[in-house]
Amino acid sequence: MLVGDSLSKNMWVSLTCLLHASVPNSSYTIDCTGLLSTFTMPEYGLSVLWLKNGFLVDVIYEKIGKVLKLDSIGTGSQWLGMDMLIFNTYHWWLHSGRSQTWDYFQVGDKIVKDMDRLEALKIALTTWATWIDHNTDPSKTKVYFQGVAAVHLDPKEWKDPDPSARTCMGQTKPVEGPKYPGPSHPGEAVVRSVISKMARPAYLLDITLLTQLRKDGHPATIRSTATELVPNSSYTIDCTGLLSTFTMPEYGLSVLWLKNGFLVDVIYEKIGKVLKLDSIGTGSQWLGMDMLIFNTYHWWLHSGRSQTWDYFQVGDKITKVYFQGVAAVHLDPKEWKDPDPSARTCMGQTKPVEGPKYPGPSHPGEAVVRSVISKMARPAYLLDITLLTQLRKDGHPGRYATKSLALNDCSHWCLAGVPDTWNQLLYAALLQN
Repeated sequence: MLVGDSLSKNMWVSLTCLLHASVPNSSYTIDCTGLLSTFTMPEYGLSVLWLKNGFLVDVIYEKIGKVLKLDSIGTGSQWLGMDMLIFNTYHWWLHSGRSQTWDYFQVGDKIVKDMDRLEALKIALTTWATWIDHNTDPSKTKVYFQGVAAVHLDPKEWKDPDPSARTCMGQTKPVEGPKYPGPSHPGEAVVRSVISKMARPAYLLDITLLTQLRKDGHPATIRSTATELVPNSSYTIDCTGLLSTFTMPEYGLSVLWLKNGFLVDVIYEKIGKVLKLDSIGTGSQWLGMDMLIFNTYHWWLHSGRSQTWDYFQVGDKITKVYFQGVAAVHLDPKEWKDPDPSARTCMGQTKPVEGPKYPGPSHPGEAVVRSVISKMARPAYLLDITLLTQLRKDGHPGRYATKSLALNDCSHWCLAGVPDTWNQLLYAALLQN
């Protein structure tokens, strides 16, 4: 069992992928219940669990608010009976403002609004160490501590020569050499101090220096892949309201994404939110573009709490117009005649549908889109992705997700993957024109 925050989840996901890759033909299950995620390989009697717990000690709801009790572990019973325990805590202790998930600290009967965060961490880790010493048998349970991972928010630490550098954005290489030029990690000393005083010290997976050197290893460094073609070019990313803009000034290039799930207007009226099917009042934002790529479908089918409107109402630069087409979802294995009777949605699917045809029914949205486009005076170019996506039942994030997220993630697509092919189709259409 791994116990900790999102860094523990990173390790859990990596470990489960490595295990499955070593025996790819073995069956497995993934279950998510509350804060506990469980990966199981029945053939080997193996379960790997991740328990989300950012502090290790208790966070209790009191009348005054959420209290972080530094000397209390009331949930430790969940850790008992494991062959291995791998713990992690650090980053959540430094949060403040809106990202802080507690209101008060408490030690014994003393409650304070705030205190030195490293001192609070030390008290909590000492509580954890005492619990481990008193409740685990080293002959039955091996105990590890994941160590403290670095963050890379200040380029001055690694003496970045680029004065415009901000955080880890744009970093593509590790820090050179065996030493980190910045200061030592403040959490590392706290962890080492507490573990050294344990009666049966946990094994420290000492990842601090390793992570300090990998300023290039964060997701923020790969948020955009467009610079792979011209990796030495500068670029900017801006997000204002519903508009996200990627710009490469050297090439006079801007790529924009405007979030708009319906294309037509959604207006706030006294009666509620009205979806005006014959009105586009925001189209001025689309003007002046060299290319426009539109998409709409999935939001129209939402109902209940996920429905984002209350009522329906019907009442000179050359621009190339494209419609992205309708992407498939894979919620019913019967459509592709899955031989596994236990199959649910796209979970566990690792191969595309074989052959050039989809065995299931035609997509209902496809006919609607084709009908409307065919009647346009100047028809938009249809990027016909429907069959392509129907065949790719293996291309969703849901195949890697927990059951609680699978429904949503059997409609989105992994990056890189299917969306890359959409852009190849777009490129072919541009050349054709």
